[in-house]
Amino acid sequence: MRKHLSARAMWTGAVTALLLVSAAGLAMPAAQQRAGEKQMWDGVYTAAQAARGKALFLNSCSRCHNPELIGSERGPALKGELFWSHWEDDALLTLFTKIRDTMPQGGIESVPDEGKLDILAHILSVNEVPAGPEEMSLKPGVLENILVTKKGGAATPAVANFTLVQAVGCLARGPNQEWMLTKASEPATTREEAPTPANVDAAKAKALGSLDFRLLSVLASHSPEGHVGHKMEARGLLLRTPEGNRLNLTSLQMLDARCGS
Repeated sequence: MRKHLSARAMWTGAVTALLLVSAAGLAMPAAQQRAGEKQMWDGVYTAAQAARGKALFLNSCSRCHNPELIGSERGPALKGELFWSHWEDDALLTLFTKIRDTMPQGGIESVPDEGKLDILAHILSVNEVPAGPEEMSLKPGVLENILVTKKGGAATPAVANFTLVQAVGCLARGPNQEWMLTKASEPATTREEAPTPANVDAAKAKALGSLDFRLLSVLASHSPEGHVGHKMEARGLLLRTPEGNRLNLTSLQMLDARCGS
């Protein structure tokens, strides 16, 4: 149950008026914006993990991506500006899910998930992300809370209003019967107005948060009545005001029939 709409076409005059009325105080401190998320520059893999990953990469991935990760006619570069421009501000889980579900081409099952995690460590090391004392883990709540960023240790700027974002939370009715996403995660920037199957898998593992969002432009095609109390992924254009957080909805996807605390 996904609906792909034109996000910017859905910004109505009413939303614009709301923004003008609430123009003061829209920005939030970066530290608050990214609470609970970890920078990969904190050292999220070990040198031994990256060494294992290098051996696996050379055996299974270098034919397409080149031993130096500079890419070829068969596959894109996995280091440098192309890597950063494609993955910056995504969670590491998104990148890992791409590797897990699609690589190596023609032999996805040839490398186990733990091996693909080692390959991810190698990719980070080649991009000069420093190693740390603990290995990356596939445990829930780990990869989805590590951000891809080339700003070594610097706080990620707050997500700006009108940015297309994704958040995970519980669907509920508000005091005035408006649709709400409660216990929601921090909004993360996205390029797609509706999730792919890989995105849905990643969202299922994402932890809930403490935010509330009022959902605008909720359509009958989103079938909200059947999902009250369910864990949902919501995508839309972000609007933060002193009166509260809003998402001008582009998609609403059920993740789980239960929504834990």
